[in-house]
Amino acid sequence: MKTLALPAYAQLSDADEAALTDLFRRGTPPNTLRAWERDLAYIAAWKMASFGKPLA
Repeated sequence: MKTLALPAYAQLSDADEAALTDLFRRGTPPNTLRAWERDLAYIAAWKMASFGKPLA
């Protein structure tokens, strides 16, 4: 799968990305974050078992 780069005007600065990440983490309930982490671990394990490749 080919990854396409975003145009310069659509890219976030490191400070903007950090601010949005912090806002997301503070605004998302801890139970939701834990559930998403478990879901992602399950999907990663499924992909490895099914295709022999890690989740990229």
